[in-house]
Amino acid sequence: MPVILTPKCRCTGIGSVPFTDAAEACTMLMETVDFPFWPQLPRLSFREQMIPQYAEGLPCILIDDENRRVRFDLGPDGHEAILAFYEKFLSGDLAPFALSEQCAAGFPAFSRLAASRRWDAVKGQITGPLTFALGVPDAGGRPAYHNFELLDVIQKSLARKAQWQIDRLRAFADTVIIFIDEPILSAFGTSAYLNIGKDDVVRSLNEVISPIHEAGGLAGVHCCGNTDWSLLTATDADIANFDAWEYSRSVSLYPGEIRGFLDRGGMLAWGIVPTSDVIACQTAESLRARLFDGFRFLEEKGFDQRLLLDSCLLTPSCGAGNLTIDQTRMVFRLLGEVSRRLREEFFGFLA
Repeated sequence: MPVILTPKCRCTGIGSVPFTDAAEACTMLMETVDFPFWPQLPRLSFREQMIPQYAEGLPCILIDDENRRVRFDLGPDGHEAILAFYEKFLSGDLAPFALSEQCAAGFPAFSRLAASRRWDAVKGQITGPLTFALGVPDAGGRPAYHNFELLDVIQKSLARKAQWQIDRLRAFADTVIIFIDEPILSAFGTSAYLNIGKDDVVRSLNEVISPIHEAGGLAGVHCCGNTDWSLLTATDADIANFDAWEYSRSVSLYPGEIRGFLDRGGMLAWGIVPTSDVIACQTAESLRARLFDGFRFLEEKGFDQRLLLDSCLLTPSCGAGNLTIDQTRMVFRLLGEVSRRLREEFFGFLA
């Protein structure tokens, strides 16, 4: 059966936080958000950053910790390595696609702490196939995206890593959400996307979204910059996550696409809490006002406020990995406070 979730202004987060103590990070998140997630810890090591974190297990991948680089090198044995990868993929065994503690220390820490209760939903994340494939070069310096074999193994590996997370995380909640983090979507239409069309973007994302659905999870796509927002709504994603602090008006320029997305049960995840220095002068009241400014842009296009509230998931505008720990605590404290106030005001519940 398909997973059904009506968020009604509950909250979760994007992956990265500035902590180096995984248990401390998890404790803070579980105390502040409704749908907790395992934290990415980019300050802990290079392997925790969004590209190397998901590079492990790919054929012909070279992870250079000293120089902080990741690249492919097919070399003379590349064909055999790719064939071996496909054998593992086709076996259906998820173990070869596990996130190791070396690359994701937040995952085992989260698993230990999340077991203390049953959650309505929990969240994991993967780096998106486009961000990964356009961000990792081959031996000649060309983005892996332009090599069909490499793009295919990237998509398949990310899909299995998402399924592995769902398999593990469903021990803590009936609903598991996986966000696909695609910051490079903000470059769509520029030279970074030369010869890459909208259909290519949607097809690549769906190559990962479909296996998430097959495993019983919900799929979200996160982009923290401005983009053609119809890219997100044209996919089979369940959740479209955007920086609502900066780009609510931009999103409202796609009323037909947003309407179709919500009509089919899609959810908008409003990244209403800024993950920048401006967080210091924000309050729950100012963030609520900013959110309703965003609602108004869509209401002026004929959207019903109640539909927007029902389908609203709240998040920070992006990951908090570049903030200080004190700023991050403020981000999540305010996020939780805005969420609680809206739920009490409009839905009459706090749980």
